[in-house]
Amino acid sequence: MDGVLEARACGPSGAGMQLWRCVAGLWMAGGPCSEPGGCEEGEVERRPCGPDGHGTETRLCLDGCFTPWGACVAPEMCVETPDPADPECPM
Repeated sequence: MDGVLEARACGPSGAGMQLWRCVAGLWMAGGPCSEPGGCEEGEVERRPCGPDGHGTETRLCLDGCFTPWGACVAPEMCVETPDPADPECPM
């Protein structure tokens, strides 16, 4: 069966396709997952986040699919103690 190709469903939604090849009796992925509406390898998406929208969340394209959104990174973001004197960190 060496050299035989098989297309399999892949990706978070299962709507993608990935080629697998039989090599020395074992199935091996033959390439990245091609998912409809997928993304380009290494592509980065950013979106605003946080109470004032000044923060940024990012996610990365790996194997044709975006990773989950990362943590919100914002300058001067109130994380531990609100400060009533600071308009960016009200109580």
